[in-house]
Amino acid sequence: MPNLVVDSNEQIVYLNYVFFIIEDCFTIQAIYIATQTNKIKEFKAENVELLRILAGKQA
Repeated sequence: MPNLVVDSNEQIVYLNYVFFIIEDCFTIQAIYIATQTNKIKEFKAENVELLRILAGKQA
């Protein structure tokens, strides 16, 4: 599973991530489609606020 990479300026670099869903106030699940396998995988991010920012950019 590819990692969500954040540099020192909090610029977000991501691979194969298509969209992000905010489930509720406390949980953010990032869903990406692995283009080679066409399967959907999920992970929960530890840095919730940063993923909120990314979710806003993807919306």
